[in-house]
Amino acid sequence: MKIKYLVPLICIFSIVFADSDIKKHRKKWHKKHHKVHARNHG
Repeated sequence: MKIKYLVPLICIFSIVFADSDIKKHRKKWHKKHHKVHARNHG
């Protein structure tokens, strides 16, 4: 039961944390995660 609630929370938290990380280290994230970055922004 706990795992089912933890998974979506971790996903949301990781997305929010990644967003703040991209803002701080935009160039580094763009090079490392170019595919993910392009996918999120279409």
